[in-house]
Amino acid sequence: SRICYDAADQIITLFEGNQLLQQADGARPEKMRVIPNGVDIERFAEIRPQPHDRPTIALIGRVVPIKDIKSYIRAVSIVHEHLPDLRAYVMGPTDEDIQYYQECRQMVEYMGLQETVVFTGQVSIDKYLPQIDISILSSISEAMPLSVLEAGACGIPSVTTNVGACQEII
Repeated sequence: SRICYDAADQIITLFEGNQLLQQADGARPEKMRVIPNGVDIERFAEIRPQPHDRPTIALIGRVVPIKDIKSYIRAVSIVHEHLPDLRAYVMGPTDEDIQYYQECRQMVEYMGLQETVVFTGQVSIDKYLPQIDISILSSISEAMPLSVLEAGACGIPSVTTNVGACQEII
């Protein structure tokens, strides 16, 4: 990384917290710049909550180990004890790591959460956001997650792990 940083005219990252790591690897501050992810505020601001029959949370992301869907399922199990009518979506592609997806489905069955946890696959989130009360991000690694930005633009609160720019966003 030091060779790359020395040769670079600019060093660009998504969030300020990442710059500390880059500086520790030899990046010079005068070369550094932050260009954060952005979302279409007008598009998401038009999405308004709609009445729905159950308290609903959602993890919006790919079903892969780095998103730590299994921790989300364990958390859902705990919340389900206090809110038995909870609906917990997992909204995102399931075909990137088929074995992990199958393990997650087995975990849901083992924990008796078949009526609670819904794997939607890849969907248009605009249709689901009006029914979501809280957005959840359980990732073990992120940069600047769009799902948290998009939920925030709709006025949906998020609960996240402390990864990437999540602390800055929240």
